[in-house]
Amino acid sequence: FILGAFLLACRLAYSYSPSPVIISLLIVIGAIASEHRFSVRPEVVSWVLMMILVTLLEHGARTDSSGTDPGFKRLYLLPVIMLFWVNIQGIFIIGLGVIFCYILDDLLRNRRIHKPLWLYGAGSLVAVFINPYGWKGALFPVILSTRLSGENRFASSIGEFLSPWNMPFPDPDQGTWAMLLAYYILAILVPLLLLLTIRKRPIRHWLLTVMFGVLAAQAIRNIPVYFLVTLPVAAAAIQDIRCYFRLKQESPGQPGFLIRISTRMMAPGAALVIVLGIILNLSILNSNWHRVTRKQWRPGFKLTNVFLPVKAATFLT
Repeated sequence: FILGAFLLACRLAYSYSPSPVIISLLIVIGAIASEHRFSVRPEVVSWVLMMILVTLLEHGARTDSSGTDPGFKRLYLLPVIMLFWVNIQGIFIIGLGVIFCYILDDLLRNRRIHKPLWLYGAGSLVAVFINPYGWKGALFPVILSTRLSGENRFASSIGEFLSPWNMPFPDPDQGTWAMLLAYYILAILVPLLLLLTIRKRPIRHWLLTVMFGVLAAQAIRNIPVYFLVTLPVAAAAIQDIRCYFRLKQESPGQPGFLIRISTRMMAPGAALVIVLGIILNLSILNSNWHRVTRKQWRPGFKLTNVFLPVKAATFLT
């Protein structure tokens, strides 16, 4: 599921920027920022469902704005996805948030109501009430949010609900330095790219970045969803910047200085990505990465005694 979510985000980003080097560098940063959530958790299913929603809506919005395609195909899948999501995991509400971002973007961009989008968006809202607990299940994320804010005991004592901006950095003893550094890079880079391409960026990219940026700033458990959603946004912005400089620098018969430099840097950049990937993978396989980042778990397929009551379960059996 984790790999599937990353592949969906990568595929969508690649449709914007066909540069494996740039996308690979972003993925390395995003993977380091998200790695603390790479475990057997129900929320990883939410990552996949979220990226399916974003992919369907983003492709629809792009083809609709280009005028060459009616856009927003397969919208009937939205209520189906939300029906599954509400019965699987408690952060299904972010799916409704994603749908709202695209509805608002379409309304402001086209100054009209796209009936199928609104219809299936309303169907998605109705779908979340189809669960064993009815309206209480649909409002569960709202109730949960009251437990995870302010000085509530849950929010202040459970590590995954701590804000990344309130954690000590750098602190090698905590083992969070790599995750925090990667997150800080993404938290600054994505808004900066949006500002640099402010005239090119659609409203939905701003809405998604703000929505998931706020979630990530509130709790470290939300960092992966911020990266997955903003990877295509960052790729699109970088591609627009590259196109801008290409048009500015190119002259008849002779490319500009920046174009020549960027072209010559692609091969060394690709080599750097490959070397970093090899080093990172080897350090993970031999557990050096886990020692450096102070992880209590190690690679493998055995149950960990640190996080699971393995011996207690064996004794009871």
